Amino acid sequence: MMLPPNASLFTGDAKSMYTNIPTDMALPLIKNYLLESGHQFGLSHDMVLAINAVLEIVMNRNIVRFGDIYRWQFSGTAMELIPRWNERVPFYKRYIDDGFGIWYHHPDPAEDARLWQAFQDDFNDWHGLEWDFVGPNDSVDFMDITMRIVDGKIDFTLFEKALNLYLYIPPKSAHPPGVLTGLIFGNILRIHQLCSRDDDINDRLRVFFRRLRHRGYSSEALLPIFQKAVDNAKKYL
Repeated sequence: MMLPPNASLFTGDAKSMYTNIPTDMALPLIKNYLLESGHQFGLSHDMVLAINAVLEIVMNRNIVRFGDIYRWQFSGTAMELIPRWNERVPFYKRYIDDGFGIWYHHPDPAEDARLWQAFQDDFNDWHGLEWDFVGPNDSVDFMDITMRIVDGKIDFTLFEKALNLYLYIPPKSAHPPGVLTGLIFGNILRIHQLCSRDDDINDRLRVFFRRLRHRGYSSEALLPIFQKAVDNAKKYL
């Protein structure tokens, strides 16, 4: 995917999504979706109506107890992109309460700032959810990846929190031997899947290897597993 020079990246994080789902809006949408697509899941018309009836009970009659206090939870779903922003936001996807999008800047910086603020205001006024936005920038962190625009393309690498101590299970742990193999195979596959550049993949593999060495594993124990895991990742992809 080639991006124009005026493109930037942004992320959005919904505040307290599950406690702010507007059920009056959610239930008809769920019902319509199941009526249109339920046959793909083997759902008959009557089954869809039954599912919707159960959802209505669950979502509209939820009683929450905290100590000796009882509360009726009557609001709490999230919507996708507001249609009128399609020109400025050509791409937007969300995984549960974390969103990622591409923002096309206006040539006038002042107008661009106004539009970006208006976009955030619209989003925060859309069915009761509030969102924290980061961007638009050339680089953003989204879940466990960092994305950067490089020469008109999006470059991917791992995002790692600074406070992560990487306390992998030590060699003297009572875990079965296969746990270490699974850890190495899984993380090496993840590195190959989420990193765009070969040099970055190699750097991440070296860092992962050093972290396991710091936990007490010997190079002799790690190298054969690493080689098999790299071969497996290349075959898988």
